[in-house]
Amino acid sequence: MRRLILGSLAAATAAFVLGCGTKHADAPPAPQPSAVADDGKPDADEKPSSSNEEKTPAKARAAHIEAAWESKLRYQPDSPPTNCAVAGRVRFFSEEKETPQEANGHVTIQLFDQTSPGDEKSPPLEEWSIDAATVKFFLAANTSSPEYAFVLPWSTYKPEITQVRMEVKYEPKAGQSVTAKSDVLTLDRSEMKDK
Repeated sequence: MRRLILGSLAAATAAFVLGCGTKHADAPPAPQPSAVADDGKPDADEKPSSSNEEKTPAKARAAHIEAAWESKLRYQPDSPPTNCAVAGRVRFFSEEKETPQEANGHVTIQLFDQTSPGDEKSPPLEEWSIDAATVKFFLAANTSSPEYAFVLPWSTYKPEITQVRMEVKYEPKAGQSVTAKSDVLTLDRSEMKDK
């Protein structure tokens, strides 16, 4: 009797498994649930359709400059006639990459006197023109990404100049030139001998 029951169970199980297998093989695939969360927003894993990609192209990154200028003037005994220098750190960003890149073009740095009202429109007091071959000598050491450390002799320095603004223009070999203007810097003359 026990063998008969076990045999019947085995036959029923085999018929059920074979029937299920046949059903899944012949039936069309079940529709996939929509990749929408409970809040009605698309799931994070859902990719937009190709038509959406064509309608909304990725926003292009803009080339730009990041510059940080020191307000403290540097005394340099080997830089006559004033023995004065301005210093700052500059990083260049291209359109293609988010990280700073090495400069491959011409860099122009200008210093403007901002001591008196109306000086905003005055011409630069000093201009440093640095070609692509020379700019590499300003590349700072021991930095995780390319950064330029400029220490520039200021030949037109006068003690009565108390506020300045710096401007950096970069003209790469390919692409548009970019400019960065600093805020007005109130000069610290504590290292200068004429203080």
